[in-house]
Amino acid sequence: MFPMHQRGPMRPYRSTPTRRSFRNPTRSNVFAMFQDTEGNVDFERLTLTARQINEIYTQINPIISQFRRR
Repeated sequence: MFPMHQRGPMRPYRSTPTRRSFRNPTRSNVFAMFQDTEGNVDFERLTLTARQINEIYTQINPIISQFRRR
């Protein structure tokens, strides 16, 4: 009654191209962001990024803590 190999439902047409997302970056990709042109670890870039993350956290933390209390 039904064919042996059925195809699943067709995807709807998308007029815009899909974006690639970096869901699971590998360790080498993360560390590659903090390397200089010679392949050495750029500690200045690493510490600058850590400071920026810390600043963002201190700005957003009060807002997030309000949602946790509810």
